[in-house]
Parts: sequence; C-alpha cells; structure tokens
Amino acid sequence: MKGCGRLSKPHAPLVLMIPLTATDKAFTAYNNKDYLPSLDAKIAKAELAEYTRQIDRKDWPTAIAEGIDKFGSVDAYVDAMFAQSTFTTPEGFEAFKKLSARSSRPSSPPT
Repeated sequence: MKGCGRLSKPHAPLVLMIPLTATDKAFTAYNNKDYLPSLDAKIAKAELAEYTRQIDRKDWPTAIAEGIDKFGSVDAYVDAMFAQSTFTTPEGFEAFKKLSARSSRPSSPPT
C-alpha cells in the first residue's frame, strides 16, 4: 500500500554516528603527558581509605562495601577499578570509542 508507512523490505537498524569531540577533548585534557595512573590510584586509595575510616560502614554506598568485601581491601578494590577502567590509557579510551551505542554505557565499579 502506498503511503501506509510500511517498508517494502527490512532495513538494518539505524545507528547514529555521533562524534565524541567533547569526550575526546575531556579525555585529552585529563589524560595528558602529566597524567600518571599510578599516582591517581595512590590518591584514590588514600581518599577511599580515609572515607572508610570516617564513615560508618552502614552508610557506605553498596558498590564500595561489596567491592572492598570482594577484593579484600581498599587497595585491592582500587587496583581492580583501575585495571578495568577504559579511561586510564589512550588505548583503553580508543577501545571505548569503538563500542556500539548499546554497550557504551559506563559500567559499574567492579563488585
């Protein structure tokens, strides 16, 4: 039927190719020649350790409590987060950009 809105043959799903220019700029500004993931991890470990000392465990976000329980310590949990992050290296960021729109949602911290 003409004009009924039906397609005569199946088409591939529509995929939008949206440039990541703002994301690229943000990554490049953050992960530049001065960025050291090892230093960033040391800072994260110190901050999270201090947080866990000052805040009652019952008030911790679930992901933090489960992550520390799973990995056994703040240090091991932070190490796991950095190992799984796509944002700590240019190679990881390039891999992130290649993901499909469906799978490019940020993942939860390791738990």
